[in-house]
Parts: sequence; C-alpha cells; structure tokens
Amino acid sequence: MKDELKGKYVPPSFSARLMDKWHRYTQGNKSAQEYVEKFDEFLIRCNAIDTEGQAQILSRFRAGLRDNLRTELLAHEVTELEKAYALVQDLDATKLTPSIRVTHKQPNLLRVSTLTVFIARLLPTELILKARVLRTKARVLIKSSPN
Repeated sequence: MKDELKGKYVPPSFSARLMDKWHRYTQGNKSAQEYVEKFDEFLIRCNAIDTEGQAQILSRFRAGLRDNLRTELLAHEVTELEKAYALVQDLDATKLTPSIRVTHKQPNLLRVSTLTVFIARLLPTELILKARVLRTKARVLIKSSPN
C-alpha cells in the first residue's frame, strides 16, 4: 500500500533531488546541534542507514562541518557517527560558553543556557549517545509506520 502511494504521488526524481540536497548540505552559520539534527533527518529520509556504510556517512558528515570543527573531529580520530555527533556538539557548546555575558535584561535566558551547558557536561557521554541512538530509531519507526 505504501509503495503504491509512493509510486502514484511521489515523482521519480524525488529521491535523487533529496540526495543532491544532502550532498550539498553544510553547517554554514548554524550551530552544531542544528547541523546534527538536519543531517540526521537527511540520513533517515534518504534511507542511507541501510544503503551506505558507516565510513561513508561519517565522511559526508565531516565534509559539511565548518573547518574548525572538521579539524577537531579528525584530530580525535572519531570513527562512529554518534560519537562524532556528541563531540561536535560538545566542542561547539564549550566554544559558546565564554561568550555568554551577564545582562540584567535577560537573566532567565542566561540561567537556562548556562544550566544546559553545565548539565550536558555532567552527563556521561555513553548516556547521551544511547539517547541519540534511541531518538534516531524512534524517528525511523515513526516515518516507516503506515498512517
């Protein structure tokens, strides 16, 4: 049923255009978290988990990063996508932490941002990675379930 609907309503070039968008996708001025979320979305929508190897997906992820994060990722010799996600977001968060300034206009926003960074540093990396894996699996199940 799902395949019949796809065949009827989805143009044949849809998959190719989606893959092209993914190939051209770069971090630009987005935060690492935004980049990881969108990259993960492309990964699921392009069904690359089943069709591409881990090394190829990781290479595509690195290629889209800003130069400073790509260099750090290569220096740490990360070979797993989930660990790359975590490292890049941690590096980006620690880079942003010193730029937070105390202002009297937005005290609650400052507290939330600082608290978020503090909690992220306290959580074990393994726990964060497991949560991301579960989130990815949940997205795949939701997208693949017939509605």
